[in-house]
Formats: sequence, C-alpha cells, structure tokens
Amino acid sequence: SLIHILPYSSVLKRKAYSDLMKWKEKEGHKPLVVTGARQVGKTYLIDYFARKNYPHYIYVDFSSMVLMRKAFESNLDVDNVLSLMNLYSDKRLDFVPGKTLIFFDEVQECPSVRTALKQFSLDGRFDVIASGSLLGVLNRRNSSIFYPVGYEEQYELRSLDFEEFLWALDVPEDAIGMVCRSIRDKRPLGESLLSRFLQLFREYMVVGGMPEAVVEYVKTRNVFDVNEIHRMILRTSYADMSRYVDSPKEQTLVRACFNSIPGQLSQTNKKFIFSYVDENDGGDGSNATADKYRFALWWIHDAGYANFCMQISEPVVPIEAKVRQDAFKVYLYDTGILMTLYGVDSRIALASEDYSVNMGAVAENIVAECIVKSGFPLRYYVKSNGTDRMELDFIVECGGVNVIEVKSGKNRHSASLRKVSNMYPINRRIMFDITDIRVDEQGIEHYPLFAAAFIRDVLGM
Repeated sequence: SLIHILPYSSVLKRKAYSDLMKWKEKEGHKPLVVTGARQVGKTYLIDYFARKNYPHYIYVDFSSMVLMRKAFESNLDVDNVLSLMNLYSDKRLDFVPGKTLIFFDEVQECPSVRTALKQFSLDGRFDVIASGSLLGVLNRRNSSIFYPVGYEEQYELRSLDFEEFLWALDVPEDAIGMVCRSIRDKRPLGESLLSRFLQLFREYMVVGGMPEAVVEYVKTRNVFDVNEIHRMILRTSYADMSRYVDSPKEQTLVRACFNSIPGQLSQTNKKFIFSYVDENDGGDGSNATADKYRFALWWIHDAGYANFCMQISEPVVPIEAKVRQDAFKVYLYDTGILMTLYGVDSRIALASEDYSVNMGAVAENIVAECIVKSGFPLRYYVKSNGTDRMELDFIVECGGVNVIEVKSGKNRHSASLRKVSNMYPINRRIMFDITDIRVDEQGIEHYPLFAAAFIRDVLGM
C-alpha cells in the first residue's frame, strides 16, 4: 500500500520537526528534499510529521515499490505522474489539492523524481517531500540527470544532538535551561550539575546520536547494548560502498579510507594524510597517492559519513575567503560509531572516566560533531614554522574570529590560545575541557566539554 504508517518512537523528540513545520507554514514553499546519512531518522520523522499535519498523505517507498518507478520514466507532467501512480497502486489514491502531502522516500532508487520536482513546484497543488540517502553521491554519479535548481528546498538531517539525547532520557528542561544560562553568563555550574552533565555527555559520546541506538539505550541504560546496533549500521554503510561505488577497485579504496579515519584522528597531526590510508600501499605522500584516494574520500563525504574540517590560511574575517582545499581533517559523522570502531577498551575507559587512555581524538570528534550540528562549518588553523608556531583545533566566525581548543585530560594549558591574540584580532578564545565554567587570568574562557553542544549559547547567539 502507498499509504503506509510506520512505527514511530515517541521517545525521540527532534528539532527538525519544528523546521518541517516552518517549511509547511511558509507561503509558496517549494518541494523539500531531506538529505542525510543512512539511519539518522529521515523516514520516521517525515512520516510522523505527515500524519500529524495532513488529512491526506501519500507515501511512496521506491526501494520496495519497484513498479512505482515507472510513473517517472517519461512524461513528468504532474497529472500524468499522478495518473500513473494510481495505475501502479493497489488502491485508489486521493490527491486533494491543498490538503495532501506526497512523500517520495528512498529517491536514490528513482533519480528522475528529482527532475519531476520542478513540475510539482510549478503546479503548486500539493506539498511534496523527497528523501533519500547518498544523494550527494548520486549527484556526482548521475551527471545526465537534471536536478531542478531553484525549484526545491533542501534540508540535511543529522543524528540526534546532545540536547535531543537529553530529551530522550527525560532530563528536566529546567536543568538544561540552567546549564544554558550559566554558559551564556560565564557562570560556574557547581559540582553537582557539572558532574551530572559530564556523565551524560560521556554516555552520549559512547551511545552516539543514531536514533535506533538512542532508543535501545533509553530502554536498557547500558552503553554496551548499543554496540551491535552500531555494527549493523556499519554493515549497512559497507554495503552502500559496494552497491554505489562502480568498480571493485574503487570499493576497496573507499573502505580503506573510511577505516583509516579512527587511526588518522589518533595521530598527533590530525590532518588527513592519504599515505596513511594503507601502510602496505607504499604511498609516499606524493600527488599520485593523493589522486589515488581522493575520489574515495570525497565519496565518504558525499555519503554523509564524515565531517570535513578545512584548514584556513589565516584566522581573519571573512574566514571562508581563507579556506584551503588541499589540507583538512576528517571526523566521523557520529561519535558513537567512532567509539565502536575504537573497540571495547576505549568505551570502558570513557565510561569510567579513565583519562590515562588518550581520548583526544574522541573529544575532538564530538566537538566537531557539535559544531556541525549547530550549523557552523568546520575550520582550523595551523602555523607550522617560525617561532610563533601554533595549532587551533577549530575556528568559528560569529561576531569576529572565535578560536577553540579541545582538551580531554588534565592538561589545560594552551600556548596557541595564549599567543594567537597577540598576532590576530581575535574575538573570543575558548577551551572545552573537563572543568567548570571560568575565565582565567589571560582572558581564556573555559567550558566543560558538553558546552560544545550549546555553542550558540557560548557565542551569545
């Protein structure tokens, strides 16, 4: 049946629901394309939104409703498409103008749907949402397919952020609000609130934000019960690499790049090095080595499996004018998945607050994830020669240049944060570590790691 009711867990409250409501209420809105990595909750969210807000709802899943693809093979006029959809349906579909949402799901299986969105946009009788995974990959792969620039809106859904994770755990809203106000006011939280939220953040780092993993954790409250869910997600990711990468050779390169990310992040220099992808490859860091793996790495990016942090040549505004294309760090898209890749010892160390284990890579990955989920691009700065060498983990432009360092252990000193303001006009110097909120004698602002999830409050937005 095209009218399909999916099970939706009331456990998960998503901020994206409000964004979908804003889209619906905006006058003259265009068809919406919801992108995102596999299993971040696109189908469940849109289905729930549709059933709550539309008296008539048509659901088309192109991965299982194979015949329905035929409706998009030739004439993409809206009336023609709707007639063919009824022809291939096992029941009568009622398309009521002004009251119907049509949800095209798994559109990577029927790329011509994207072309048809122009006709639906011009027609204007029906609300349309299209969703799928690997759409960025397919945009590159299917150069012959026309995508209607200007006739669709796009929205990227990511896995749950920390605040959504707290909602799932029924953490009181007033406690979250108290934390946010303290962050905005640069006021210490106090030992009780600090320790509780640090513990919750450690749980979030191990569980991650993938909806199925969060639901399982809500049921069991055991961080190790989500391991098999993460492994299932990884198996799906590897299957995508086999299915959506053209040749076996390229499939091998994509998997090698993906599997190298945890190890690359554990290096002192976290810049992605192509020659580290396969130690047996004989790569010497040359352009030939980079050329060999560049396609594979960008496939991972386009599939939504990684967050790229681009190096800038100078920490001055506008930052985007200083972005380099030849140097970047690569963070995994979900820190829970990263923890599973690191293995059980790392999860035990994090859960038990054992800081003798190097958790620098995990701390940076979660802060990168928080910054991206807050809507900022990832940027960093390195000066590797001269007496004024420095490395700044993240740079965020908001009211000027804000520089960020991440510390996971007990060492909270940063020569880079101390010297950078003597060289550049810096707005704020921020350190995320495991201490309470304070401003030290040099004006460096210290926040607990979980404050990265509330970086808009940190920046006073």
